[in-house]
Amino acid sequence: MEHRFTLPKLYSAIQVPGMEYALRPAGWSYPNHRHPYFEFIYCVQGEIEQWVDGQMVLLQPGEAVIIPSDSYHSTSTSIDSSYFDFHFHVEADEINLVFQLSRHTLLRSSDDFAMEDWVKQFLTRFGEPLSMMSIQPNERTHDVSGSIRQSVILLQIHSTIVQFISMIASHILSAGNDWLLSASVKPSQIKLAREAAYLMEQQPEKAPSISELSRQLNVHRTYLHSCFKHVYGLSPSAYWQRKRINEARQLLQKTSLSIEEIGSRLHFSSTSHFSRTFRSMSGMSPQQFRTHNRRA
Repeated sequence: MEHRFTLPKLYSAIQVPGMEYALRPAGWSYPNHRHPYFEFIYCVQGEIEQWVDGQMVLLQPGEAVIIPSDSYHSTSTSIDSSYFDFHFHVEADEINLVFQLSRHTLLRSSDDFAMEDWVKQFLTRFGEPLSMMSIQPNERTHDVSGSIRQSVILLQIHSTIVQFISMIASHILSAGNDWLLSASVKPSQIKLAREAAYLMEQQPEKAPSISELSRQLNVHRTYLHSCFKHVYGLSPSAYWQRKRINEARQLLQKTSLSIEEIGSRLHFSSTSHFSRTFRSMSGMSPQQFRTHNRRA
């Protein structure tokens, strides 16, 4: 007897602990949080403002973002919008590493990555069954055959999501070094850098020093600095400064707060200090930025 192939183990668990297709009004927001899963969020309509580790990604219709596990993130809308998202975790360490090492979180459809088509087909095929399953449990049918049919539909949904996750992983790998961090960066180093970023997010008034961070994380300051720079491409202090200026841009665009009030809210020592820092990182003063970028 001739064996064409033998594979001792094919299955590795892929969890999809949450999924949502939602319409949100202008001004809606979900606060900063983090979780141990990756998250895929796709803009169906409007604009989705997604903050990931202190940096804002603006999603237009047809664009998506992959949020790394343990990353601090929040979501908001400035106009009426809708999005589709799901969380996932892959048991296989090598597959998790593909997503952990990704430099860029923004995804767009391309000739070899039909993301927009996939989302449309998924929502067309499963939108109605998922809406029915979202009904409160006491309103569902309890007949055995209905329960079996629902379980089969959930299996189909899960297998479709798994196929899509493999499409995303293949897309990231095909982009090569333009997308991936150095494979020499270990998962433990990525986790350490994200823990440091999380600690900085928890202290809005003053950035903790690298020495303070290293004490809290029980590692040498030089090692922490190296890990952080490998993962984020900049030092912890530069990360903190970028985070504050990104927040300032949002306040300048979306609120009528004065320059003085924004500088005070973001804990700059003075208005002049805020203006100097903003100009050095944005190429223009806060007032110039507000004039040129405020939305109608």
